[in-house]
Amino acid sequence: MDLRHSMVLLLLACASSALAAPRAELRAEARVAGRELRLGDVARVDSRGLSGLVLGPAPAPGRVQRLDRAELALRLRALGARVELAGAEQVAVRAETVRLAGAILERRARRALDAELRRRELTQDVEPRLTQGLPPEVVVAVGRSSSALRTALPPNFAAQVEQGKVSVLVEVVLDGVVGQRFAIRYELRRYVEALVLTRDLPAGTTLGAGQLTTRRVERVSGSEPLGAAEADGQQAARDLPAGTVLRRADLVQPLLITRGAPLELELKTGPLTIVAPARALEDGRRAQRIRVRTLKGRILRGVVVAKNRVVSRVGGAK
Repeated sequence: MDLRHSMVLLLLACASSALAAPRAELRAEARVAGRELRLGDVARVDSRGLSGLVLGPAPAPGRVQRLDRAELALRLRALGARVELAGAEQVAVRAETVRLAGAILERRARRALDAELRRRELTQDVEPRLTQGLPPEVVVAVGRSSSALRTALPPNFAAQVEQGKVSVLVEVVLDGVVGQRFAIRYELRRYVEALVLTRDLPAGTTLGAGQLTTRRVERVSGSEPLGAAEADGQQAARDLPAGTVLRRADLVQPLLITRGAPLELELKTGPLTIVAPARALEDGRRAQRIRVRTLKGRILRGVVVAKNRVVSRVGGAK
């Protein structure tokens, strides 16, 4: 073989090598960081440029994505990439993950919730109680270049506050994009300063300052505690033990008129007012309507306005 012939064969071999497709040797198993699955994650590739070729989304944490060699060849062809595949017939792909204590995410959520309640000036009246937290450990994905946790409030947070049940989202941010979300839910218990009995109060006893103290108690829907001004001068509607949080149903206005007692009756007709003696036909408390009998025997209805004093308009029902 002469030198010229040898040179031709060498040139042909070089040209053939230059035209050969890059080679990718598939791994049997692969772990992927980030949200995208790339060729370099599942194979050892001769070409550095092809290593970063995106094949699709990475599997979710805890899931296994099985990628057949034939399927991968179709994907590469669709992407316009010429690659010679070798190695494993199938790749088991899993997300790169770390385990975090659920309590870490819950603390993040609680700090975000407390900050928002402070911004809304609700911290004095509201106390969050965790109703749906997280398991002791949660599995979160790892980013290719960066991973972070952040919190977010749902768009309808204001409505949730009114309903007394709120949620806080803890988001796992992978390479600047949200990859996972965990919802942590709370019940908002509302509190108010209320009057509390310091001693037993028999039925009919008028409240006095020495029988009361104030305490921060939970507000119960439909049964609001009384304030000091509302309780002043009222009487126990029944026997009340010490420690009772006073509510409207526990107290009644004192009797201002007793059945059979004499009283003053104001008879009003237009601008004219006549005061006449009368007698009560039933007990009466402030603002109650009761029946009275005049000295002439006429029965009228009137409103109790003070001790032994009733106001009635002439022509009232008998």
